[in-house]
Amino acid sequence: MTDDDHRTRPRRRRGEGTYWTRPNGVEVFTMKLDGGGTRSVSAPTHKELLKKVEKLKSEVARGVGAGGATKLSVWGRYWLDEICTTRVKPTTLQSHRSKMEQHIIPALGQRRLRDIKPEHVRAFYADLAEREYSTATIRQVHVILSRCLKVATMEGKIERNPCDNVEPPKTTGPPEIRRLSVAECATVLAWLRKNREPKEVARWSVALLGGLRQGEALGLDWEHVDWAARAIHVRQAQAYVGGEYILQTPKTARSVRSVPMMNDLYADLHAYWVNAGSPRKGLVFGPANTGVDSRKWKNHQRLARIAEPVSVHSCRKTTGSMLSDAGVPSRIIADILGQENPEVTDAHYIRTELDIRRKGIDKVGKLLTKATKQIEKKDAS
Repeated sequence: MTDDDHRTRPRRRRGEGTYWTRPNGVEVFTMKLDGGGTRSVSAPTHKELLKKVEKLKSEVARGVGAGGATKLSVWGRYWLDEICTTRVKPTTLQSHRSKMEQHIIPALGQRRLRDIKPEHVRAFYADLAEREYSTATIRQVHVILSRCLKVATMEGKIERNPCDNVEPPKTTGPPEIRRLSVAECATVLAWLRKNREPKEVARWSVALLGGLRQGEALGLDWEHVDWAARAIHVRQAQAYVGGEYILQTPKTARSVRSVPMMNDLYADLHAYWVNAGSPRKGLVFGPANTGVDSRKWKNHQRLARIAEPVSVHSCRKTTGSMLSDAGVPSRIIADILGQENPEVTDAHYIRTELDIRRKGIDKVGKLLTKATKQIEKKDAS
């Protein structure tokens, strides 16, 4: 062996593969794969190397280490278990896993990564469409499959992601979601204040006048209710994962926001706070079953004689529409609701200040007060 050799003579140890040491002292382990090729791992010490060797052998035994010969079913589950768990929220991981097991693996799971072609992916989407799955579902499946195969490409298992050459079906646009009018909003809130306990009044006042998502409202903590600033600071959301309620970050980065409280919302929430013993911390409404929460809302509307009760999600639609009716600019509405603006340029705008949002909220408060007075006048006559 000459001084120019790039490594020392390999030394055999028990088990599969070969251990050897580079001139710089780095320990290396290399093993041959049944499908051809090799896999190697390295570490500065033999102790650290053994941990990597154990992981490598585990991957190979599961079929993950076979490069492009790995079946999509094996790689997809490995991607979810070992990679996604540290990169996505628990609810997102749950959704990914569901679609992987329900759609992707049954259709493409037995194919080797290197054998998956764009035509296979197109045929898969066409089959989902023929089975009357929505465009939204097919697009979600596309995102999951594409990300899964992108990581396989990054790790050198395949040269190209077959999803790159496949366009998912175009969205046809969301169905029109009905919202409550200002008069209907005032009606249901007036009914709640007259017939329900402070907690229920506050729950739906937060939804209708604050525009919080269901998970955000159920994950709201008293320490995030700022009485001095008259604002609700949205910092977390409730989710149900693995049979238990958890708290996680809101839907998007822009969902972390501060929502000014108009007078009616402040009064409803403060009344509940006093009734609850003026707590400094602890969940305001949760943890709560979202299905039960939704059914309560529909029942409140029916009892308040709302002709066409709307969903919990439509409460946000109601908030946004009332803000728009009050002449509030769309940028401010997006900030209050914690939404990403559909226009790409708006995504980079500076967020509006709390005082500017407060003016928008107060405009809605005036509209609501006017509608409430009309209802009271009608009831009195």
